[in-house]
Amino acid sequence: MGKRLAKAFFESSRAMQNIYLFLILAAIVLIKISLDVYPIKLSDGRLPLWDYFKGNLLPELSGMIFEVLLFLFVIDVVRSSEALKNEKEKKKKRKRAYVRKKKRGKNFIEKFKSSAG
Repeated sequence: MGKRLAKAFFESSRAMQNIYLFLILAAIVLIKISLDVYPIKLSDGRLPLWDYFKGNLLPELSGMIFEVLLFLFVIDVVRSSEALKNEKEKKKKRKRAYVRKKKRGKNFIEKFKSSAG
């Protein structure tokens, strides 16, 4: 799964890469702030980090950032696959048009030869 994520990241547009990096950095900063404000264990045995996870708004915001990151990733992958499919269809249309032109040219030459001869 990591290889697929890396491949999708590197194949995405530069703008999407910037958004991904911003969201990842924002999530890391939120986690760092949370751990600084709410240490894991105090000297008297209390667990303020657990209180943080139970009822603070920061976990909700952290989850929202991860959801947005996932949502944007999925949208970008779907968009790129659709663009690839459209490009293949365009190539097929060009090839058909080329073949039709080539046939018309041959038919024209044959008609010209038969009318001249």
